Amino acid sequence: MDQNLFGGAPRFLTRPKAFSLCVGRDASLSCTIVGNPVPVVTWEKGKMLLSAGGRFKKVEDGDVYRLTIYDLTLEDSGQYMCRAKNNVGEAYAAVTLKVGLPETVIDRAPVFTVKPVSTRVGLGGDVTFYCRVAAHPAPNFDWEKDGRYLGETNRIKIISENDSSSLRIQSVRSLDSGTYTCRAQNSIGRAQAAAALVVDLQDTRLLNADKSTSLLSHMQKRKEEMRKDISLYRTMESSSTTLTTSSSMITEEHGSLGLAYDQEQRMV
Repeated sequence: MDQNLFGGAPRFLTRPKAFSLCVGRDASLSCTIVGNPVPVVTWEKGKMLLSAGGRFKKVEDGDVYRLTIYDLTLEDSGQYMCRAKNNVGEAYAAVTLKVGLPETVIDRAPVFTVKPVSTRVGLGGDVTFYCRVAAHPAPNFDWEKDGRYLGETNRIKIISENDSSSLRIQSVRSLDSGTYTCRAQNSIGRAQAAAALVVDLQDTRLLNADKSTSLLSHMQKRKEEMRKDISLYRTMESSSTTLTTSSSMITEEHGSLGLAYDQEQRMV
């Protein structure tokens, strides 16, 4: 860049940016400075001048000035200042560098966050047991039935991931009833959680059919009751109409008799 375009005291076109890094990483602070005459640029930390060498490296590339700090330590945290000076004037820019410890992952034995749940299913149905753990390193999972190791078959499928495992049993039979245990183990320790499976002797499809039949029977019964209610209502309505008609006829007869009696009295 032509420094003649930026004559006079030093001026920052870009300033160094703040960093937050972990111990052992490298940090690079850079800025762009112009001025005429070309300024002398120095780097400071806590008012102490930093010299190139060891873990510190200073680079000047045209009007870009860079300070690199290798293999950071906690002591490298603090405020850094880039100072530019020529015979016309002086300018500076400050930046904060934070160095922290890396996040540590604590090794721990498995602890169940989700345990398998006991369930009941009819013959021929399907059932799935599921569990999840918190652990480091990642654990290995095993399943047992009534204390015996359980492997995969045509009906039994086991899927295990980093922190979870599931056991699926298809077309359940009566002999599948029992206690199922999920075991999780890593180099730190192990844990287990169990659930019971109860198999109803009646086929699931028959149970569903019974439910449908029961519902249909209830609907038919309710329909018959509604028919009886309607029939009773109509009977009562008919009786009410008959009584009303009879009452009207009696009233008319009484009226006729009264009129005839009045006429006889006048003739006498």
